[in-house]
Formats: sequence, structure tokens, C-alpha cells
Amino acid sequence: MADCEQLTREILAWNGALREGCIVGHPSSELLELEGTAALAAIERVLRDEVAPMIQAGKCPKFGPRGLSTVMAVYVRVASQHAPQRAIDFLQSVGGHMRAEAARFICYPETKPVFDAVLRRKLLALLESGDSEERDVARWMVEQRHV
Repeated sequence: MADCEQLTREILAWNGALREGCIVGHPSSELLELEGTAALAAIERVLRDEVAPMIQAGKCPKFGPRGLSTVMAVYVRVASQHAPQRAIDFLQSVGGHMRAEAARFICYPETKPVFDAVLRRKLLALLESGDSEERDVARWMVEQRHV
């Protein structure tokens, strides 16, 4: 069993990222995704306990560490397979860019069907009460008929 928290930190730091043409990825993302629900708990802990306080204290860019999008993509893919309601519950505890980024991935064609209309409406309500980026994503969700 892999150390999911360490894999999450590696992706966030973007150490070891690989480029193939115009595609950039991180090899640890596949390993993390294979861990299933253990990955969810680890990602939640690292984002809530390490990343969110760094963003709030201004110790990293407003948009978080460089690998945040990749971590959120892994989180949403795993949650869509194992625990979609858990993802929405977690997103209530974080805000700003992390929540907005997760919402974008939840609306992807491969994950959207799993997050039923009720869950997407809950997410929309969270986004509408958030910062300007979250409200922009909420408008996009409505315009694109994702809710």
C-alpha cells in the first residue's frame, strides 16, 4: 500500500512531473488513484490541514500549489467511483479555488453522471455562496446546463 499523503504532497509540489508533447502529468497521480478510498482520506487531510492554511496565510499563490489541479482531478475521479456524497461533504469544508477546481472536474463527461442532479445542485449552492471564482464556476455550470 502506497503512502497516499506522501503521493499527494509529491503531486502538489510537482516534483517529478513529466512532459510528453503538450501533455504534462505526474506519475504519482496514477498510483494515488489506484489506492481508492484510502486516497480520498489522504487527499482530504493534506488539502484541509496543509494546503488550505498555506493559501489562507498567503504562503502560496491564491490558486494553490502547482499540482493542485492534478490532485483535485484524482480526488474527483476516485470519489466518483467510491463516494460521490463524500466529495460534496468535503467540499463544504474547503472553499475558494479548491472547491471551484473540484466543481470543474465534477462536470467532466466521465464523472458528471455519477454526481447526480441533487449532488450537483448542492455543489452549485456552495459555489454561489463562495468567492468570485466560485461564483464564476457556478454561472458556468448553469450556462452549460450541468445542473
